[in-house]
Amino acid sequence: MKVTYEVEIQPSDIPVRGTAMDLYDKECEERILQQIRNGNEYAWCDALVTAESGGYTGVMSLGAISCSGRKEFEEVFLPSMKDEALFSLGQDMAAHDGTIETPAYCGNAYPNEHQE
Repeated sequence: MKVTYEVEIQPSDIPVRGTAMDLYDKECEERILQQIRNGNEYAWCDALVTAESGGYTGVMSLGAISCSGRKEFEEVFLPSMKDEALFSLGQDMAAHDGTIETPAYCGNAYPNEHQE
């Protein structure tokens, strides 16, 4: 089974002010807002990961994510989001065909494309 992943990053509609939780909220908010002004699309974003195989799909989304950049997003958030999307894909397959078992959640174990 070949699984492909699609990742979508969009600016979050959730306001930074009053939402960014940190020991020093104002400093945290200002740092995020400055990163947004500097063009960092990962500074305050929503992410959607879609896993697809054989016409079935699984999704995982997170909102109001704050990262220093793409590398941090890919290291910190993407592995578990891909795992959750794969789990969701298994649930979609199982719902449509009782012969396919839902894969067990096993943490950051799946590369960009997974084949069995």
